[in-house]
Amino acid sequence: MTIQSGSSSPFQGGSNDQTSSTPQEFSFRTMQDDLLALQKKDTASTDKPSESPIKTQQPSSSAQIKPAPTVSTPQTKDFAAKPNPFLDQATTPSTPNKEVPLPEKNITQETKIIEVPTAETNYSHPNNSARKIIIFVIIILAIGIVSLGGYYFWLTQSPEQTQEVALPVVETPASVEEPVVITPPVEKYSATKPNYLAIDLATLSTTEIQASISAAANDIKDLPAQAPYEFIVVDANNNPIAFPIFATAAKLNFTPTLLSTLGETFSLFIYNDNGNIRLALSMETNNVAVLAKELPQQEKTFTADASLLFLGEAPEIMTGTFNTGSYNNFSIRYLNLNAQENLSIDYTVTDSQLVIGTSKNTLRATLNKLRLSTTSTTIGRTDDGTPADKSSITITPGDGPSLAQADFEDKFRVCAPGSKYTNKNDDSSVVYEETIIGIQENYCAIKWIGIKMENSPEMTCLYDHTNKNESPLGIPAAAFVSEEKFDTLCSGPLKAIMVKALSGEASF
Repeated sequence: MTIQSGSSSPFQGGSNDQTSSTPQEFSFRTMQDDLLALQKKDTASTDKPSESPIKTQQPSSSAQIKPAPTVSTPQTKDFAAKPNPFLDQATTPSTPNKEVPLPEKNITQETKIIEVPTAETNYSHPNNSARKIIIFVIIILAIGIVSLGGYYFWLTQSPEQTQEVALPVVETPASVEEPVVITPPVEKYSATKPNYLAIDLATLSTTEIQASISAAANDIKDLPAQAPYEFIVVDANNNPIAFPIFATAAKLNFTPTLLSTLGETFSLFIYNDNGNIRLALSMETNNVAVLAKELPQQEKTFTADASLLFLGEAPEIMTGTFNTGSYNNFSIRYLNLNAQENLSIDYTVTDSQLVIGTSKNTLRATLNKLRLSTTSTTIGRTDDGTPADKSSITITPGDGPSLAQADFEDKFRVCAPGSKYTNKNDDSSVVYEETIIGIQENYCAIKWIGIKMENSPEMTCLYDHTNKNESPLGIPAAAFVSEEKFDTLCSGPLKAIMVKALSGEASF
């Protein structure tokens, strides 16, 4: 290595002998020693295993540390800057380069110190990776939970939705088919309350009035047989029509005297008599005595005069003699108009009404619906010629249906022993129990018991069960059974009570 010419040295212009004269306690540092020391340091730094990964991780830092010119130059400057004991301090020239190379080593060391945090930041990467893995696992679990929840909801809800769709398919046909036939007539007309039949008498003819009634009758024909349907006839303004006006428009040709005994209030009944539509009329009366005398005169032409009530059905018999019967102690006058006996004129007079029906069952059903008073008036004469011009003791229908009464009458026609029937008035203050005993002297014997009377008096009466005019449903003292028959064919304590009641000496 060359030394600058301007610097003074103990080795210039001298011989080697001067060196030997130097005392032995002094040590000399040569450039060769410095170079060897630097080479050892470089060798040691390259042999360290810990520094090699740092240089590989940060090549930019090692490139600044390694240059050879930078290392050799400061060593020369450092050697020249140290004081030499053999030189005169006053004559030593100042070095032109005042920069010291040692700070470069310090920079290298600082660079190494700065490399340590860089390695530490590299150690933080596994923590970031673990955090990302945890977040990813949480997201996967959340998606899985939501998917499982949705699958469970689908499993639990889908069967119910299937049932809801299936049920209407099964039930709808049954629920729709049934009301189509039955419901409309039931909703259109009430069997328990009066219905209104609008007829505009100012514009309708007799034929059109009959057609209006027939239209309502056809609706009721589709219904099962039950109580008659009551109708109040009204005009176009829904005002009730008076019976005399209706009778004139419908050509019910009653005699003027008979018509004068009838009031304005009336009801029209439509009844399904075993598939045959029949009509009935109930009209208020203001004079029972005059009505009772006038009706026998009306019987001669009753069939033709009341033709509207047959709804276009032509009777087989137009004229004949009316017979007398009874139902629930009502005196009935009737004339059968065909061989089947399901078309007829039956009528009865109560203490307040005239009731006319076009069959036996129709009149009976109408009387049951009206539940009339406890007395009825016998019209005309009985079968044995006894006059019938006075009121008879009667009992109103019981609470039982008309079919039970008809069944008992059927048992009476064959005189079936053990058959029972109970008659009572409206307030049940008078109650009789009838029991068929059997055939006695070609008659059907029936035992009567006064249920609510003192000591329950009894009597036995003999009936001609082959005579259609005799009925077991009425009290034997009624007009359809003559007083002679009552005296000879009835016996017992109850008979004496009935005789006193007829004479007015006692009452039930």
